[in-house]
Amino acid sequence: MQGYIYLVIAVLCYSFQNIFVRSYQKQVDETMEGTATFMFLSGAFGILFLLIVNTITSGGVKFGFSLIPFFLAVIYGIAYSSCALAGFKAMRTGKTSIYNMFSNLGGVFLPFLFGIFWLNEGLTVMKVIAMLLFCGTLLPDLLASRGGNKAALVFFVMCMISLITNGSTGILVKIHTMSEKPLSEAMFLIYGMIVMTLVAVVILAFKKVTPKKALSIIPKRGGWLVLIYTSLNNLGSIFSLKAALTVPASIEYPIINGGCIFVSTILYMLVFRERPTKINFACIAMSLASVILINI
Repeated sequence: MQGYIYLVIAVLCYSFQNIFVRSYQKQVDETMEGTATFMFLSGAFGILFLLIVNTITSGGVKFGFSLIPFFLAVIYGIAYSSCALAGFKAMRTGKTSIYNMFSNLGGVFLPFLFGIFWLNEGLTVMKVIAMLLFCGTLLPDLLASRGGNKAALVFFVMCMISLITNGSTGILVKIHTMSEKPLSEAMFLIYGMIVMTLVAVVILAFKKVTPKKALSIIPKRGGWLVLIYTSLNNLGSIFSLKAALTVPASIEYPIINGGCIFVSTILYMLVFRERPTKINFACIAMSLASVILINI
């Protein structure tokens, strides 16, 4: 029972974090500089948060290193950065609830396909139906992107990038746990956050953004918004890891991702007054049905 309580907390953390991302994003211009500044702040805050967690859980300041896990963490950081960049752009060009659906579904189905084709897990009729339903959720935005609407095309491409990169992070975490000398969860995430922070620094340097200009990009109370977002994101990861000790993975991921789709959609309707269409609701229903059927 305790494991499922942890899952509920994780779902709430992951869902509420996007409120603060959207609030920050609505106050800044749609520029690469603004996105990179956000990435730098969230990466720096994330590293600090995880260092505190690692110190507490390890009983002191301890750092781990192993070549292959470190390499996986670097790729994880690159995928995480790409997901953040695509997500920031997607939320500027379309509905946040639909972007969130794509991102969460990627977190479920790409690790699922990895298990089927790489780890030789069984493929059932229900899982095939689930995959078809998943493909159905992509059709409305795909058709809209072919109608000559540039904004719709950009939104669809960004959603697909987010889907792929978010799913890739789950696969990388799985491969890391299977390595001979895996790092602790906190250290693996710390290395990933360091990479994301460095990516942000490279972007800011390429754009010739001085520290003074970077500070001017941050909106009023923007630092607090990023700090709250980062805290919620990492708390969600911690409670998700706690739940993994007692809840099977085949149940945990559908609960987290399906729950986030529902809760986030409700939050966006209440906070940002977004009104999903009937087709959007159908896509959300198909996504929930698919993550249920995938485990039957």
